[in-house]
Amino acid sequence: MPAALYALSLGNFVIGAGAFMVAAIVAPIASGLSVSLSEAGRLLAIYAVAYAVASPLLIGLIRGGQQRVWLVCAMAAFAAGALICVWAQTFLLVDGGRVVMAFGAAVYTPLAAATGAQLTAPEKRGVALATVFLGLSLAQVFAVPAAGPLADAFDWRAPFLGVALIAGVAATAIWFMTPPSARVQSVR
Repeated sequence: MPAALYALSLGNFVIGAGAFMVAAIVAPIASGLSVSLSEAGRLLAIYAVAYAVASPLLIGLIRGGQQRVWLVCAMAAFAAGALICVWAQTFLLVDGGRVVMAFGAAVYTPLAAATGAQLTAPEKRGVALATVFLGLSLAQVFAVPAAGPLADAFDWRAPFLGVALIAGVAATAIWFMTPPSARVQSVR
């Protein structure tokens, strides 16, 4: 298996952690920003809607180029959204940060799957896709349960900072492990 698959899986781990960790830190977010629990819970819904709407649109706008460039840009957008949440002083800014995170994820996850499939022989594509998507599952097992204690020990912003830092590591790994020969196929 190409080493790039593990870097792509790490990227999906970050995406999964950032997407789902809010469920574990809704109460600290609500308390920290003086909003109701239901309003803070909306952060999950806004992410899901932004992802669902943006993914086909943003993937459709990608016109060729190296996949690793697009993957790193998507991961950078995801990290930027997490950092917006870290620095946000209002709930509206956290909402905005979650939308930016969703846009990054909306490009990253489908492109990571396409890249993983492209880097392997046809008979190994199932294993390649399972490896790439393993990161999302591992995030739910490890990152989401860790977010609550991390927020309790420090602040609700700490899990967002952790996601941004790991996204930087993932982007670096993707850049160095994904071959430049992997090219984006334009979507019609």
